[in-house]
Amino acid sequence: MRNCGCDDRGRHKKTCQVHIQRKEKEEVNAVGNIYKPYKEGDDPDEYLYHLYIQGYGKPPRLEWYPSKTRQSTMENRIKRYVKRFKAFHLTTTSLDKDSDEVETWYVDGGNWVYKKTDNQYNILVGHVKNCLPFLGGRRPLWKKRRVK
Repeated sequence: MRNCGCDDRGRHKKTCQVHIQRKEKEEVNAVGNIYKPYKEGDDPDEYLYHLYIQGYGKPPRLEWYPSKTRQSTMENRIKRYVKRFKAFHLTTTSLDKDSDEVETWYVDGGNWVYKKTDNQYNILVGHVKNCLPFLGGRRPLWKKRRVK
């Protein structure tokens, strides 16, 4: 017999205080910050960002370089995210320059690509299908600049 009065084997009963406390702790850890309603002094952008992170989690970070060999796994992963309209961060070479300068892009849920400058994703590059050659966009931005 346990100290709480439950049987020796198996789980605690739903009415047991040990069971109730453990469940409450799991709920707090799973949610992270407990949901709090929007107040007048809060920044609306930051509030929406935290709501998004609580609901969907942080977007994954992927790396894809056109000059590198054996990128098919990463290409398939990117195709999956684009097909399911999932947001992700992508590290790749620049579209604007012929050099292999590395850029970080943010692809949002609508599959639009934003370039990072000054620690913000504030420059719209275009639709992800037009930015990556393996997605087969109608108006490719990469055609003149990137050669595999």
